[in-house]
Amino acid sequence: MNLTDHILSREGILTTFAIAKKVTVKNMKLVAEKFKSGKITKDKAQEILKNIVMEETTTAILNNKIPGLILNGTLNNVVDKKLMMELTYFCSLIAKKIEEKKISKYHSCYIINTIVTMLKLTEEDFSDFHNKFRNSDGDDEQPA
Repeated sequence: MNLTDHILSREGILTTFAIAKKVTVKNMKLVAEKFKSGKITKDKAQEILKNIVMEETTTAILNNKIPGLILNGTLNNVVDKKLMMELTYFCSLIAKKIEEKKISKYHSCYIINTIVTMLKLTEEDFSDFHNKFRNSDGDDEQPA
């Protein structure tokens, strides 16, 4: 993935995405004064302006100041959050059906246990799941 992926590009709304950073009038005047006084050449002036833009863009990227920008490693988090929202909705539908049928807690446990067995989930799977969500240190480990 490119560093400049955007959520709107990912969802197919934008075909391309580029970061555009404008140079402030103050910066332009400073560089123009140096150029007019002969302290710098035209090429050096352009290089200074390019460096200003690159520094401001880098700072904006690192500080997450560009709305919708997806940095390396964050796309999986965005996709994972979207999937988790869908799964939560799916679970709420199942829970609602169980409540509508007035199924006892005992039989609700049976349903959940049967689903766990049919999916061949192990205690280790649940342990890994709980450890992933206990880690708040930004671990990029993704579920298998």
